[in-house]
Amino acid sequence: MPITLPGRPNDAQLMGYAELIEAFDLDCPPPRRMTALRAIGQKTTAMLDGVEWVFLPRNANYRVPEEPIEHITVALKHEGVDLRVLSQLFKCEEVSDALTRLIERNPRGLYTRRAWFLYEWLLDARLAIDDLQGVPYIPLLDPNQYICRRATRSRRHKVENNLPGVPGYCPLIRRTERLNEGRIDALHAEAIDTVARADPVTLRRATNFLLLNESKGSFGIEGETPPRNRLERWGRVIADAREVSLSIESLDRLHRSLFDPRDQRFVVYGLRQIGGFVGRHDGRDQSPIPDHVSARHEDVAELLTAIFAAYDLCLRTKFNPVLNAALLGFGFVFVHPFEDGNGRLHRFLIQKALADSKFNPEGVVLPVSAAILEDLPGYRAALEDYSESTLPFIDWEPTVDGNVKVLNETAYLYRYFDATRQAEYLMDRLERTVRFSLPAELDYLERFDEAKRLLAEWVDLPDRLASLFIQFCSQNGGRLSSRKRAQYFSGLLDEEIQRLEDAIAPAAVPSSYPVAG
Repeated sequence: MPITLPGRPNDAQLMGYAELIEAFDLDCPPPRRMTALRAIGQKTTAMLDGVEWVFLPRNANYRVPEEPIEHITVALKHEGVDLRVLSQLFKCEEVSDALTRLIERNPRGLYTRRAWFLYEWLLDARLAIDDLQGVPYIPLLDPNQYICRRATRSRRHKVENNLPGVPGYCPLIRRTERLNEGRIDALHAEAIDTVARADPVTLRRATNFLLLNESKGSFGIEGETPPRNRLERWGRVIADAREVSLSIESLDRLHRSLFDPRDQRFVVYGLRQIGGFVGRHDGRDQSPIPDHVSARHEDVAELLTAIFAAYDLCLRTKFNPVLNAALLGFGFVFVHPFEDGNGRLHRFLIQKALADSKFNPEGVVLPVSAAILEDLPGYRAALEDYSESTLPFIDWEPTVDGNVKVLNETAYLYRYFDATRQAEYLMDRLERTVRFSLPAELDYLERFDEAKRLLAEWVDLPDRLASLFIQFCSQNGGRLSSRKRAQYFSGLLDEEIQRLEDAIAPAAVPSSYPVAG
């Protein structure tokens, strides 16, 4: 059964992707932007059921294509590249011949050449068309609409392939104000400058805290509060992220390091061999109510291999490091390859991408997970942006053990999607981390050290007690509470307490360690 296009206008002639979906009976998520012809005097847009419909005026001499396949050029011109729709369209039996005829009529056309390249790239197939000669190269993605990688050339099509991925995995990121490349470059420079100006001793201490904060934040997002030794162990894994060569085997080893070795009763290691979903169960019969359905377990290994290949390509071709981190990390978590621990591995992969591209200052781990923990609604919205548009196109049935079994082919849903929302969210959290967490932690430690120096001028306390005195005062408006005094400092006289409180006041130590918010 063909899908019902959201917001479908009854008083307009469908164009582009909308017409392709209806004409070829494609059961796939529609683009977020679709086009139609209307008897109106000017080009207008309207949001209908979550889709931006672009209405072109009939009186502007827009030609309605005679053949359905011709709408591919309308789509590429007015709506951009949607690999989900195209990947399903190209599988239709009649499309190969129809597309060949279209290209042969205009082999030099900008949009026919792009359609030609995409067909052969996605299907790893070759149409019966001679290589193009004597025309200049054109970019596959419009750099004004999309954020692109450094291009490689296809001599056959005279197309510069600037897609940020490989045929097996290639989400796209639209160019938006929040993803301004100047903003990302400035953020990187600011992080480097903040670290360069820090006292080396203070920086070493701050680095240890930031690493622990990242580990703690990642577990906290999952609602876990593991003991300090587990936090530190996972922190060391994050610190060594650049040493990890991405593969299914290395990922399996990382997955095993997530869990408490003392209790393995409920841990399942290795790639998922059953269905998977994120959601809840009905309270009456325990049937699944998914918010997100994971990739079919039969597709997981192939999808991971493609994700790693795309990541490596983007790394080598200087794709934006923050956006490459988003494509790697979110692509992984949408596939959900393990039965448990996917969220922490997803955030590890973000850290690895930042480390591999040297976005982080040398030796510093920016605690992105701590920033995410402070904005869980935004995190959920970024995840749901993908899941809500995808879930209606996954056919599944409940299993007897309360799981899901996927009944249709769904791999393309995880290979191709619009990752703009996820990239924007990661960018916002990184900005908060660089502009708040890093300088705030350095400032906290500098003030704490100054308070200890001032304290030492009046009394020779052991380091542990000096730190506690400062901490207790900072958490109580600059004064030591009676309870803490009785517990730790009963040997000090009233005037000594007063003198020490006054001594550390100029340092103005904050009431707690900073966290991103």
